Amino acid sequence: MCAIAALYSSRSHSLETAALAIRRMTDAMKHRGPDGEGHFIDERIALGHRRLAILELSDLGKQPMRSRTQTSKERYVITFNGEIYNYLELNAMLDKRGVRIQSHSDTETILAMYETFGEDCLQYLRGMFAFIIWDRNDKKLFAARDRFGQKPLLYAKRGNQWIFASELKGMLASGLVEPKLNLAAVDDLFETGSVVQPRTMIEDVYALLPAHALAIQNGEEKMWRYWSPNFQAQSDKTPSYNDAKTELRRLFIETVKQHLISDVPLGVFLSGGIDSSLIAAVMRTIGQSTKTFSVGFTLGGNAYNETQFAKKVAERYGTIHTEIILSENEILEDLDKIVEGIDQPSHDGMNTYFVSKVARQHVTVALSGLGSDELFGGYTLFKFAQRLQAIRRVTKILPKALQRLSVGLNAAAPRALQEQWLWRGFVGALGAYSDAVEIYDIRTIAHDSLRKEMLMNATDARKEPLCETRRKALTQSLKTLSNDAIQAISFLELNFYMRDTLLRDTDAMSMANSLEARVPFLDNVFADFVASLPARYKIDDATKDIGKKILVDAFSDFLPKEIVYRKKMGFVFPLAAFMRRGKFRQAILDALSEKSLRERGLFNPKVAQKLVKDFFESDDITTQGYREYLRIWMMTLLELWLRRYQVS
Repeated sequence: MCAIAALYSSRSHSLETAALAIRRMTDAMKHRGPDGEGHFIDERIALGHRRLAILELSDLGKQPMRSRTQTSKERYVITFNGEIYNYLELNAMLDKRGVRIQSHSDTETILAMYETFGEDCLQYLRGMFAFIIWDRNDKKLFAARDRFGQKPLLYAKRGNQWIFASELKGMLASGLVEPKLNLAAVDDLFETGSVVQPRTMIEDVYALLPAHALAIQNGEEKMWRYWSPNFQAQSDKTPSYNDAKTELRRLFIETVKQHLISDVPLGVFLSGGIDSSLIAAVMRTIGQSTKTFSVGFTLGGNAYNETQFAKKVAERYGTIHTEIILSENEILEDLDKIVEGIDQPSHDGMNTYFVSKVARQHVTVALSGLGSDELFGGYTLFKFAQRLQAIRRVTKILPKALQRLSVGLNAAAPRALQEQWLWRGFVGALGAYSDAVEIYDIRTIAHDSLRKEMLMNATDARKEPLCETRRKALTQSLKTLSNDAIQAISFLELNFYMRDTLLRDTDAMSMANSLEARVPFLDNVFADFVASLPARYKIDDATKDIGKKILVDAFSDFLPKEIVYRKKMGFVFPLAAFMRRGKFRQAILDALSEKSLRERGLFNPKVAQKLVKDFFESDDITTQGYREYLRIWMMTLLELWLRRYQVS
């Protein structure tokens, strides 16, 4: 786990200028790799690396790394961020071909795989990765990002030059990227809570999308997608439920074992829910000494605190457990570090920041339960879609005019009513949501009409409504998918919320604490298997209140019933409670003062201050009222971020 950076020029560049820029970039990302740095510079390329040593702690693991085989000694140079979990199997395969690996580093494995298979090497890699390989002979750059986007890779093009980095901090530090705010990304932020890739918060800086690769040679570029999740239409080859359950169990234990490769201590983010509890249980069952970490809060009550459940799991499996109980003051003390660490504003991430902070005092690697809800139908939205599908089988005979009326009725309803699940069920039964994309868009934080009131210019900057972007992605990737809203929503969750919020924020906030976070549920072989299973295996009438039917059944002997059947809680902060108190309240009032709002010119001062006033006058701290406080928090965070990075 590291930071990477690169400068590529289609024509020769100044070695001195390139060296200064690449060093500024890696210095800005030192937190991602405190264990060392390295650079490679020639007349066309500058590669930079900051190292967090996980595998091969000796100098043999240093980067940028040059190829070591006899046939291509020093021809290829790589800067790599991530982990390849099947690298030992790949080394054995290479050995049969006469290719000898000299170290215990998965970085060397990638170089040897590229030498052997070229761009097709990506098909063999199981893991999380972002890397750039430079071919010194052919003057060719090859870059790639892992399948789900666990590791970041940003890029920008300026004339004949390409700039790459793991974070916006690195991009801005190059001095080659103008710190200009991307208004389309601001609109994303207030619609979804995060920036929708490939956009970033900086104009003309983009994220290489997950499962994509990029090649540049002689100034000519080619970008392509090399993998898509296997949400295939069901066929006669669909395994029986019992066979699927057996295979799922085998695959998950296998992938957890692979995720344990490490030359440094590792642990688990333990929330006390099904997913992280299962990871801890599997680790202990296979004999792995396990440290677990959880976070609780002084405010918010049982609606936010899961520490009692985490303790039960830790006691059952004999893990070495650590928890931290956070107060308002502890959050405020780290607010500047949070603003810097998040790299670009997002409504999520503080939870990961603090659990990573405490975990880093004990381990260098932590496993997370991310990905399970998206694959197995664990969110409320899946249950809503499942029930709505059943109702629509009956109400589909309603006249088309009534269905059109329901759309208008929903649009005209007060925002507070639109956000109630009972109302959504009513208009949905009448036909208000025509497809899975419209059901998925229920999760919007600020709808179009409110964003147009709040934002001065941002809503005019985005060329295409986000729902159309999602619909195109769904259509292009799921051409063979049967008409099943559960499968479609699973695809959308993985390709938007998981990609743009959960994985991006987890990477940024764990690495802000120099901690590597691993996500076993998103192993591509395991995820492909789960994605291809029928929706009825994941959620049915008997399990519509908890979801994850086949996962629970496959590991019924691992998981206590009080963990499986308790009410689901998200790993979230009691932000509403903290934001109304003391210094936190004052920080909001300062960031969103009339003077600050008018000087920034981004938000409509009257609308913004009314939202703030209404929030402070309310006493709602429930998870159901999250949209109200998230709008205030995101305005505050955005203003603090703009100040910190001097973006205009």
